[in-house]
Order: sequence, then C-alpha cells, then structure tokens
Amino acid sequence: MTSRRLVLSRSAALIGAASTGLLVPSLARAQSGKIRVGLMLPYTGTFAQLGVAIVVARTRLSLLGTLAAALVIGVMTLIGRIIFLASNRGETAPTASPAAPALMPEAALALPSGHDVKSVAMSGNRLLVHHVGPTGDGIIILDLATGAMISRVTVRRTP
Repeated sequence: MTSRRLVLSRSAALIGAASTGLLVPSLARAQSGKIRVGLMLPYTGTFAQLGVAIVVARTRLSLLGTLAAALVIGVMTLIGRIIFLASNRGETAPTASPAAPALMPEAALALPSGHDVKSVAMSGNRLLVHHVGPTGDGIIILDLATGAMISRVTVRRTP
C-alpha cells in the first residue's frame, strides 16, 4: 500500500530529475550554441503575409464575438418582452378620453306625419336620424349639447 508521503517524495524526485535534464536524452536537447533573442516583426520578411492574416483573423473574431453578444442580448430582450406582454394581458393602462359634451336632459324631434325612424348614428355631439315615409326619405342632424336641429335633408326619388 502506498502512502501519501511516498507518493509526494517520488513525484518530487521525478520533477527534480526532469528539471535538471537527466531524463532527457542528448538527442532531444536544444542547441548548444548561442541563443538568439530578437523581436518578431510580422509585417516584414518571409512571414509578412502570415502576420497580416493573423491580425485580420483576430479582428474578424472580435467582430464575430461582438455580433454574437448583440444577437444574444436581442433574443433575450425579445423573450422578456413576450413574457411581459403575456403576463399583463388582462391589465390595460387607462387612457385619457376627451371630455364628453354636456347633453340636453330632454330633446324632442318632430318627424313629418307618417314617417318612421330607419336608423340613428352618433358622431361626437351630433346625432343623425334617418327617417322614411310615404312622401320620401329624410335625414335630420341634431346638436346634442343644445338640442337644436342643425340640418334637415329631404331625399326625393325621381321617376
């Protein structure tokens, strides 16, 4: 059975031997001559095109990351808006309505004899009454605020 102390001591010995170069054969060692240290200039020499390609690829990758992040944020916003609208379906914000004009408590409309009301329409404070009878059709427009007749139009049929 191996103890923790034994494992630690053997691994420490192995690491020490590897760092001093005892475990590396002589064929695999680095050059024995002088080591050259220099500055890599990717825009000059043999590898100039490779240096430009690396910079362009890095720029495209950062642009792709930005666009992907914008797409994810947009989709999350859309999903959040759908959830918000679905959860507030029954609640509507109150809207301001224009003030309704004061209506007359009573108003009388005099129709020609034998005429009946065919239809009634309302727009704002005006009431349109379409009536029919033996002498012809007619339209009466009333002002609901004052109760006064604004206009009377007689529709006559010609043979």
